[in-house]
Amino acid sequence: MTDFLKAAPEAPDWVVLVSGWSFGSDMWQPVRDALVVRGIPPERILCVDWYALGCWLFDAGAPCPVPPSALGGTSVWCGWSLGGSLALEAMGQGAIVPRKLIVLSTTPRHLSEDDVWPGLSVALWRNLRRAVRRDLDAALAEFDAWAGVVGKPLVRNVNPDALLAGLDWLARIDRRAMLAVPPAPICWIYGSDDPLVPDADWPRRLAVGAANHYEIVPGARHDIPWTQTARVVSEII
Repeated sequence: MTDFLKAAPEAPDWVVLVSGWSFGSDMWQPVRDALVVRGIPPERILCVDWYALGCWLFDAGAPCPVPPSALGGTSVWCGWSLGGSLALEAMGQGAIVPRKLIVLSTTPRHLSEDDVWPGLSVALWRNLRRAVRRDLDAALAEFDAWAGVVGKPLVRNVNPDALLAGLDWLARIDRRAMLAVPPAPICWIYGSDDPLVPDADWPRRLAVGAANHYEIVPGARHDIPWTQTARVVSEII
């Protein structure tokens, strides 16, 4: 029993949860509540807005959205969709070195590249970008339909400039090469039926190191934080 207890991982100093495109940090409420039940102090759970993180990474002079102690140590980072891509970019830039990074519903390169790389088609990305300019409500409704989150009463970022910046960051991020030897272990969780991750077997296209772990949820779509809350919490702890 003593040996087992010694082998058990210590609780993370910080749990950092990064929201996805257009969503406020309240999207993490089910995960946050479950973490508190599992013994993580609420003051050690940081729900970070995707736009704040993106500005820190891409805009010179933007403030860091988390305390310095949450950038490394035993911290665990988890991001959904664009939030996952931004967390991956943060690790690629050397801005964070967590104990573990959990990436939900995205890949190291979210946009497709002809027949070379599967992902969200550039045509759909351009259509969504145009829709943000022309009819924001329609753009958010379209994304919600893709993501499978229609009707969820969540806070949304309705600043067109912020939303366009987020789409541009998504198109810019490409951390495929990092997966060979990532700075920290990465757990990828995504659904087999996610329309925004069209090839569930994308890792076979890359030279990925042993520090990458993959969980493909049969029948799941893009809404992993809501439909797979227990799975996400278990991976964090």
